[in-house]
Amino acid sequence: VGHSLHPYQLPLARRIIESVIINDGEEITALAARQSGKSETIANTVATLMVLLPRLAKMYPDLLGRFKDGIWVGMFAPVEGQVETLFGRTVNRLTSERAQEIMGDPEIDDSLGKVPGVTRQIKLKNSGSSLMMMTANPRAKIESKSFHLIVIDECQEADDFVVSKSIAPMGAYYNATIVKTGTPTTHKNGFYRSITLNKRRQTQGRSSKQNHFQWDWKDVAKIQDNYHKFIKKEMLRIGEDSDEFQMSYNCKWLLERG
Repeated sequence: VGHSLHPYQLPLARRIIESVIINDGEEITALAARQSGKSETIANTVATLMVLLPRLAKMYPDLLGRFKDGIWVGMFAPVEGQVETLFGRTVNRLTSERAQEIMGDPEIDDSLGKVPGVTRQIKLKNSGSSLMMMTANPRAKIESKSFHLIVIDECQEADDFVVSKSIAPMGAYYNATIVKTGTPTTHKNGFYRSITLNKRRQTQGRSSKQNHFQWDWKDVAKIQDNYHKFIKKEMLRIGEDSDEFQMSYNCKWLLERG
C-alpha cells in the first residue's frame, strides 16, 4: 500500500493475514486508543489480501484454493457513517497511485470496478475479490451474504443480537475470520466478552495463539509526536483521571459507571 505500519499495528495485521490463510475461523479483537490507526491497519490489510490472495491461490491451490475466485470481505459498523470511513479508506488504498502501479503489473493485471446496481460494494474485475459494507443497526435489513473475512468496527456500540444472529452466520460456510475493533465503554457487551475470552485462551500454554491486541496512547505517542502533543493538551482539558480520557485513550473499561 505504499507506507508501512507502525510497530504496534504490525502484530494485528500479521494475525489477520495468518488467520485468513490457515482458515482457523478465529475471532480476533483489537482494543485501541482513539485515532491511533486501527482503521488504517484494517484498511491496509484488507486491500493487500484482496489483491494478492487470488494470485497466490493459483500458485498454492492446496492451501489457498478457496480464494481462486477472490476473497469476499464484509465490513460492518453500528451506523452508516462509521462503516463508510473504513470502507472509504480501503477503497482509497485500492485506487491510490501505488495500487494502480501494482495492479498494472502484467502478473497481477487487475482493476477496481463497481458492482452494477449496488452502491455499497466494490469488486476487483479480474480476480473477483469483493468488499461490501453494511450497518449493524437493529433496524437495518442485512442481506444474507457469505464472507471469508468479516470486520466489525466500533464493535462496542454494535447491537449484540444483530452481531450474533445476523452477522456471524455470514461466515459459516467459509469458516470466516471475524475481526472486532473498538474502544472501551461503560457496560459489558459482546465485544467485552470476546476480549475476555481471547485473553483467557492466551494464558492456556505456549501453543495458544494471540487473538487479542491492545495499544493505548503511550504506544502511539512513542512514535507519533503530534499525537503526544495532543494527548498532553487533552490531559489538561478533560483531566487524565476523567472517564472520557480513561476510556478513549487508556483503554480502560469503566463498568462501575454503567
